[in-house]
Amino acid sequence: MKQKKYLFAQGYSLVEFIITICLLLIAGQFALASYKGFLNLQYKVKLDCAVNMVAADIRLIQQKNLNSGNGHSYKILFFTDYPQRYIIVDRLTAIRQVTFDQSGFSDVLIQGAPPEIKFNSDGVPVSGYTLILKSKGHIPVYSRQITVLPATGRVMVK
Repeated sequence: MKQKKYLFAQGYSLVEFIITICLLLIAGQFALASYKGFLNLQYKVKLDCAVNMVAADIRLIQQKNLNSGNGHSYKILFFTDYPQRYIIVDRLTAIRQVTFDQSGFSDVLIQGAPPEIKFNSDGVPVSGYTLILKSKGHIPVYSRQITVLPATGRVMVK
């Protein structure tokens, strides 16, 4: 028996191969874009958690000063050197210390923080305060602002 010779080899043509590679590259671009979006969301969530934690602690010392009367003087001391941290203090006793690197917020940077935030026994701050927390280590940089209003002591997060 005589074998037939095929003019073309069996398999994929060059055009089919190029189209397949192009489709895989397009699908990969969509996957990479969604992964970058996931990373940006992760940085935003970390920043929001850090901002909410700091704002809650500011409100805490305001309430402690309201409830304690004249016997205690609660305040928050900010240290913006490395490692960035803040300490809640009653007179000279540290009640709570939050270090951003150890709290899972190593991607958050405190800027423009006053050395301390104090309230009087009526819950009114000694002066108005503004803190800016920024995400670091990636682009775009996200920032959130915490403002303590001078007359009322209201803590606002923007």
